[in-house]
Amino acid sequence: MGTDSLIDNLGGTVKVATALGVKPPRVSNWRKRGRIPSEHWQGLVRLATELSVADVTLEALARMDARKVTAAPEREPAR
Repeated sequence: MGTDSLIDNLGGTVKVATALGVKPPRVSNWRKRGRIPSEHWQGLVRLATELSVADVTLEALARMDARKVTAAPEREPAR
């Protein structure tokens, strides 16, 4: 599951933003970046439980994040 499908499965940008107490543009930025900040994972798990959406756990979110970090291109060090 990726960031887009997770947000869609939880009701979309506005519903996720409302549940987490953030503004919808922030959730839209997560979609663009393909990553959800870890401080919001617990809220996503809680929302998934309320909506009976399976497979949204802290472990699953950590795996999803690790895949994204691993896939990110290396940057040249600043000089």
